[in-house]
Amino acid sequence: MMKALESVIQNAYHLEGVMFECLKCEEGYNEVYSMTTATGDSYIVKIHHDHFVDANRLWQQQLFKEFLEAKGIQTMPYRLTIEGEPFCMLAGYPLTIEAKCSMFRKTAFSDLKLHGIGVMLGNIHKWSEAFECQMKSGSQWRIFGSNLTNTLYDYDAVSRKIERLTERLPEHLNRYHAVRNKLRGIWALLPEGIVHGDFGQYNLAFDAEENVVGIVDFNLMGREKYVNELVQTAILNTYIVNGKPFQWESGFAYLNDFISAYEQVRPLNEIEKDAIALIFRLSFLAYFGEKMPDVIIANLLDGVYDSAVLI
Repeated sequence: MMKALESVIQNAYHLEGVMFECLKCEEGYNEVYSMTTATGDSYIVKIHHDHFVDANRLWQQQLFKEFLEAKGIQTMPYRLTIEGEPFCMLAGYPLTIEAKCSMFRKTAFSDLKLHGIGVMLGNIHKWSEAFECQMKSGSQWRIFGSNLTNTLYDYDAVSRKIERLTERLPEHLNRYHAVRNKLRGIWALLPEGIVHGDFGQYNLAFDAEENVVGIVDFNLMGREKYVNELVQTAILNTYIVNGKPFQWESGFAYLNDFISAYEQVRPLNEIEKDAIALIFRLSFLAYFGEKMPDVIIANLLDGVYDSAVLI
C-alpha cells in the first residue's frame, strides 16, 4: 500500500515522500498520513473513504478555502495536482494533500476565547453570503430531510438523536412535533449558504496570543441555515467551556455571550431570532435528552427555558 501511495503522489504531484507517519488508519474511516518530502516540506495526506466525498465536494472545499484565505483566515488549501485538480485517485478513493501550517491548536479555552470563536463564526457566515457555490448537500446539522444521499437522514445527526429519544419517550411526541412543525413553518425563510459543518474547538487554530486565526477539516462542509449552525456551534463550544454536566445558569450565560459575539459582525434578522429558541429546544434535547429527567424534557419542549436563550 505504501509503495502505491508513494507512486501516486510522485506521479500526480511530483512530490517525493521520504517519510510517512500514519495518523489515522482505522477501517471504515479516512486514512490520514503525515508526509515529509526530500526537501523537508511537511504535508497531510488524506485518502477519503467517506461515501459523500466526491470531485464536486472537494472542488467546492478548495474554492471556499481559497475564498476564506483571501479574507485572512488560514485554512490549509489542497495542493493541486500537475493537472490542476485538488485531488487524485488511489484504489478508487480520492486522495488529497494539504501543506502543514504553523497554526497553534488548542484543546481547551476560556470564555474570552469563546467570545472570539463567536465573532469568527459570524464573519464566516457573513462572508459566505457573498460566496457563489452550487453545492447542494447539507451539513451534519441538518434538521429536516435527507441531505447527502438518497438515504433518509443520512448524516442528519440531530434528527436521528431526537427521533430515537422521542421513540423512547412517547409521552413527549406531541410536544416534539409541535415544536418541529412550528420550526418547519419558517425554515424556508431562513438565510442559508455554505458553512464549515464542524466548527468545534478541535478544528480551530490560534496564534501565539490565542486569537482564532484559522480553520481546518472542511470534510463536512455543506449548505445550511446559518442560524442552525450558530445554535449547534454555540451549544458545542459552550458545553466544552461550561464543563460536565451542563450547568444551566452559567451555560445560558455562555450561550448568550456566544450569540451576542456572533451578532457583532452578522446581525440576525427577526425570523432567525424566532428560530433560535425552537432550534435550541430540539438540539439541546438531542445532545442531553438521554440524561434528562422527564420533567426537564417536557419543560424544554414547552419553552419554559426560552427566556434564557437570546431571542
